[in-house]
Amino acid sequence: MVYGALIAGFAAIVAATVSLVSRCRATWREIGRVRGLVAVGLDGIADRLEATSTGVERTSAATSELDASLRRLRLTLARFAVLLAALDEAKEPFDRLSALLPRR
Repeated sequence: MVYGALIAGFAAIVAATVSLVSRCRATWREIGRVRGLVAVGLDGIADRLEATSTGVERTSAATSELDASLRRLRLTLARFAVLLAALDEAKEPFDRLSALLPRR
């Protein structure tokens, strides 16, 4: 009877471990998917912001309103560059960790 309880307890521990590993793998895949989607979205935004900045710089009208808009756009681009750098720093630990995980 004692051995049966020990076997049942061991089986429960093994089942819980398998469930935990399965959920961790699913979470890791989801993190990778979301990270990829965020990077693609941010790259698209960066391209559009850069195109907008280029278009604004080509504009021949030199009104004060356009100058103020260009200053705000440059400030936004600078903030966006900081966010991209922070994203790269945040992705770095995952890149190192993903090198250790086996691929399919």
